[in-house]
Amino acid sequence: MNPRLLLFASFLPLGVMIRSDFRERQVGVLALVFFASLQFGYALLSAEAHKVLLNLTANLGLIGLAGGALWIFLHVLRPGDSRQMIGAGDGWFIVALAPLFELRGYVFFLTAAFLLSLGWWWVVGLLRRRPDTIPLVGTVGVCFLCYALALLFR
Repeated sequence: MNPRLLLFASFLPLGVMIRSDFRERQVGVLALVFFASLQFGYALLSAEAHKVLLNLTANLGLIGLAGGALWIFLHVLRPGDSRQMIGAGDGWFIVALAPLFELRGYVFFLTAAFLLSLGWWWVVGLLRRRPDTIPLVGTVGVCFLCYALALLFR
């Protein structure tokens, strides 16, 4: 099977999640699981299994370190109601992207996507009332869509 078909097929659940996150600030579990399955399948068909597992392990370690630092920031340095800062769907979406990248590429992609997400939040705030939250799956999803289209057309 051509791995590009799996990548292309992932555009459907990705589009559903992007739309849902921008409109309702939530993503459906089925779309997220379908998207993650397609990404893992694409990764396995595009690279050797041990490399995919190595990427996944390294990137999950990075997520664990960043998540721990975020938890400390939200609960220790800035106590209060921090449950609305980042949702479970945001975290699982970031995990779903982990097998696709080597650690350096993952750090670069997430940094660029998060900076673009902040830029979106800032521009929307200038044009109208600033939203309380950033639709992280939506904004990172748009960044991933651009990345995936570049992969398909190279």
